[in-house]
Amino acid sequence: MKKLKNLIILRHGPFEGRGFLTTEGKAHVSERARQLKKLCGLDPAATTIVCSRELRTLMTAQCMISVLGLEELRGCCHQQFFSNDVMCDTSGAIEVIKRYGENYENLIVVTHSEMAATLPHVFCLDVISLTDTMFRSVGYGQGFVINLEKRICEFVN
Repeated sequence: MKKLKNLIILRHGPFEGRGFLTTEGKAHVSERARQLKKLCGLDPAATTIVCSRELRTLMTAQCMISVLGLEELRGCCHQQFFSNDVMCDTSGAIEVIKRYGENYENLIVVTHSEMAATLPHVFCLDVISLTDTMFRSVGYGQGFVINLEKRICEFVN
């Protein structure tokens, strides 16, 4: 990961039915994107988004792309970012993060609750040897910002 400065791991926004974001969900995700842009100084040319294949994560990613001024969902959708109550493919997710981390300074991962809670902890321990991270449940639109240069992990809600 030569270039990666900020790894942002977020849970998708509030949804209904088959995975469509609610009106509240879209507003919440838009506000989160503005917050992250300010917090991390996200440059659209140096930022990309990857997500799982589920509609709610795709809609969250598309909403963030619009607010952040990105061209498109440059990172294709990865099944590694899907999790269920039984397991998370954190090793697969970390491989995807490493691949995109070589080309972008800022990587936003839009995923699901279990992965959003587990992946930051695993990444910090296994990849950057940062041990003072927190493991916690993650609500809709919440997540973590991992600054690799400063070696800090912050919860965003």
